[in-house]
Amino acid sequence: MMIEIAAYDSREAAAIARIHATTAPPESRSEVFDATDYPVRIEHLGQVGTMLGSLHVFAKIGLAMQKELRGLSDDDLATLGRAARGVVELQRSIDPGTRPMIPLGGLLGAYLICRKIVGMPRHARILDIGPGCGILSLFLAEREDIERYAQIEVTQSLYIAQAQVNRIAFGDLAVDLVSDGGVGADSRCVHYPWWEIDRAFEDTYDVIMMNENMCEMPGTAFRRYLAGTRRTLAKDGLLLISGVGRTLSPDVLADRLAALREFEFRPVVANQAYYHGGPLSAPNLLLVAEGHPRYATAGNQYDQLAFDESDPLVRSIYGLDRPDLPLLPRNALIGEIAGRLRS
Repeated sequence: MMIEIAAYDSREAAAIARIHATTAPPESRSEVFDATDYPVRIEHLGQVGTMLGSLHVFAKIGLAMQKELRGLSDDDLATLGRAARGVVELQRSIDPGTRPMIPLGGLLGAYLICRKIVGMPRHARILDIGPGCGILSLFLAEREDIERYAQIEVTQSLYIAQAQVNRIAFGDLAVDLVSDGGVGADSRCVHYPWWEIDRAFEDTYDVIMMNENMCEMPGTAFRRYLAGTRRTLAKDGLLLISGVGRTLSPDVLADRLAALREFEFRPVVANQAYYHGGPLSAPNLLLVAEGHPRYATAGNQYDQLAFDESDPLVRSIYGLDRPDLPLLPRNALIGEIAGRLRS
């Protein structure tokens, strides 16, 4: 069953009315993203396909992500092909007459995050704060070692896109808290809109992520998420920030790093290198909280390089023991994935 846009808008309006009647902070509402270049609201489902294309550009970053993956094996390409099939199914379910497109950047980016997650010692329960178009679900759903993948989303447009992907990826084991009832013990994917954020932080997680959005949200919202993370991240859990988003100014980034210090997170990895240098395709922070076995030895500088290639944890999460394989230009990668779609 597809989520209805009218149902989302109605539930959101009721939530806003409740907030106006109280002193609850509105900093997590979608309006905080109005300055971004993607639509925070859509009027019909056909716009979901447009978002997939506009948010995921291959360009140089696609080759950079392949470089971080150390190239793509046949198994990698097969996995990307299965995820691409899910994206095509999504587009055809929304608009049967459309010509599906393959968002290469989005597929590679989600696969790269998936590889980092499964390289973590514990990753059964995951919270993703701002999961973008939701493509990561197509990779995580395949893995039997993922017990629950929870998502928080504040924009109407992306929530609706994610809900469609979750249904394709997880089927009846996906729970959308706008349309569905309660969360069951067997719910593998749980999807929280902005007015249900506090419920998301009632669970416990091995991994919490905020990818490509740290500098796009207000500082008050970021601190709210950090407070929730401190409460719900397992003692040996990890906070992953892969990409900081479009940094509005150096002051914004400095404020977000100051917040991480305020909540006493420490970096095992702090790598600010973009695709034009360094081992990673985007800035990365891999953080631990007090109680983690690595906390005492982790540093406290977020703006200095910390990427110890001899560290077994770093090697596992960042795939440093993967064999080096050739990088595929855009057209060659499209051909490989398209061939798997046809088979």
